Amino acid sequence: MSINWVLTNSEGTRPQPLPAEDVLYRSQVCQLQVEFKNAQPPAKWEAEGIIFVTCQRLIFLRSPPLPPPADPTQPSPHLRNLAIPLLGNLISVRYLMPIFSAPHLELKVHPVRNGGLPQDAIVSSRSDGADTARTVAEMERLAGVVKVTFREGGGTVLKDAIDRALRNPVPLAGGRPAASEPDPLPLYQAPSTQSPDRSEVAEAETEPPVTEPRTDEPAELPRLATQEVEEPPPYAV
Repeated sequence: MSINWVLTNSEGTRPQPLPAEDVLYRSQVCQLQVEFKNAQPPAKWEAEGIIFVTCQRLIFLRSPPLPPPADPTQPSPHLRNLAIPLLGNLISVRYLMPIFSAPHLELKVHPVRNGGLPQDAIVSSRSDGADTARTVAEMERLAGVVKVTFREGGGTVLKDAIDRALRNPVPLAGGRPAASEPDPLPLYQAPSTQSPDRSEVAEAETEPPVTEPRTDEPAELPRLATQEVEEPPPYAV
């Protein structure tokens, strides 16, 4: 995230697109607040303006634009514009509906190095003047919080636009989309021991099963073999 570094048109109403950058969403006038509560010293900016969601960045432009600064080489104390790269700097996006305040969109963001915002979340200065990198936990604790409030709703639409851009973001360096997750590998199936011929399989599928004809007559029982018995000879007196 950087402040007052966005290139705009001559009227200051539209951002100058980067290579391969397309605008996906343009909001109505909203109230934007940027706060680094845990920085040393703490920092806070507020302004009204318009938000643009592109495939690479979330951009805020103050509306109406302020007059150009008298000395462009000096940092402006006012919030004129804001840019948040979608890859690497956006930690989280939440749409909140508090009971005692207006619904708003809250973004937790890492600052860009030398982008005009407190650098406490990136490096820490030692007593000898050298800079050391922060841990992940320290970076999240010292990250900036961007709060977006709309006058007549629109927070959910803005969140949907950010989610849509995050599904297929484009790196700032070029127009190549971020790599998506690889397709899952197919499930392993053990090879069969004997593969039937294709013609046999087709014939087995097309030929109807052979059935024996049924008859209503009962089956004839097998006849038992009979043996002739010899008659005894006549009795002689």
